[in-house]
Amino acid sequence: MNTNFRIEIFYSPSEHKTYSGKLPDGIKGEFGPGIRSLVITLNHVANVSEPKIHEFLENIGVHISKATISRILTKDTDIFHKEKAEIFLEGLKATPYQQIDDTGARVNGSNHYTQILCNPYYAAYFTVPNKSRENILDILLCGKEKTYCFNDEAFDLMETFNVSQIWMEKLSSVKNKIFSDEEMRRKRDYIFSPNRYKTTKKKVLEACAIAAYHQSTDIPVVIILLSDDAPQFKQIAYQHALCWIHDGRNYKKLRPIIPYYAHFEPWHSCTTMLY
Repeated sequence: MNTNFRIEIFYSPSEHKTYSGKLPDGIKGEFGPGIRSLVITLNHVANVSEPKIHEFLENIGVHISKATISRILTKDTDIFHKEKAEIFLEGLKATPYQQIDDTGARVNGSNHYTQILCNPYYAAYFTVPNKSRENILDILLCGKEKTYCFNDEAFDLMETFNVSQIWMEKLSSVKNKIFSDEEMRRKRDYIFSPNRYKTTKKKVLEACAIAAYHQSTDIPVVIILLSDDAPQFKQIAYQHALCWIHDGRNYKKLRPIIPYYAHFEPWHSCTTMLY
């Protein structure tokens, strides 16, 4: 059924401008909020493909092009991104721990990775080009600009990441300073030179980005991060917890020498149950 809206139009002689009345909320383009919400729900909730959505709508008398269906699904999505950001921020506040894992994803023919963060109250998905601590920090910063802090924690992390003492001494000249992302980009090329010491540069940037993240006061900082044993998840939170499967792998490596434990080996049956 088509709906025809009549809106009033007024002309102001003093302003030489024409004013038009507004359409009801949600009315935009040739299809109303009912059709648009149905298309979005069928695709994102029911996992119906665009061709099947087109076939379904045509069969119930809605004359709509495939291109229009595509535009409904891909254009004017800012409201959904805003809602996701708000849910993610509240989810980070809800518990002192967050659980994270990743899985492979293809984006325009290239390999990417989807990071899944969750707790009992929410789950959020973020697709990033590679696995790195800095990409995970970008997610946890909730859209806030990344900064780099050369405080005591940063230098402790550099030591943990096996940055050599020579480099740590060179960096002592900027100790207790904080740099924006743009400032750090210029500074790192000056200190390291653009095409050399890539591994050391990466470790220093990760250490300083983590230290700056821990100093944040305007976003919730994750205290405990529960994940598998992948290196990119380590050191980001103050405490790192392993899931049962990855924690159990450590017990399987034990070689007890006390006869009672050597014969009984209860952890073998325990970790078998975990799988």
